[in-house]
Amino acid sequence: MVSPDTEFAPVGDRTKIKYRDDFNKYKKILIQGKNSKSIRALFDWYNTALLDNHGKDAQPHDDGSDDDGNEIQDALDHLDGSDDEEPASGDHSGSE
Repeated sequence: MVSPDTEFAPVGDRTKIKYRDDFNKYKKILIQGKNSKSIRALFDWYNTALLDNHGKDAQPHDDGSDDDGNEIQDALDHLDGSDDEEPASGDHSGSE
């Protein structure tokens, strides 16, 4: 981990980054969009990058932007309006 925090805790002791909150937001995006082509492609990429030593494009590409803006909500909005979702039979992911 590249961070001045001395341990991986729910909130960073030096940076005050809310790691647990961030994790839960990312997890929500992945769960809600689990049937979308983009999320399936993301998992395919990670499976190749982490589990396949022969992957040709195993490095993420940084666009150079440090501005996170409202990316989580934008991603959820994009997934909600996506035409590429395939509903799974018996899928109750919207109910908690």
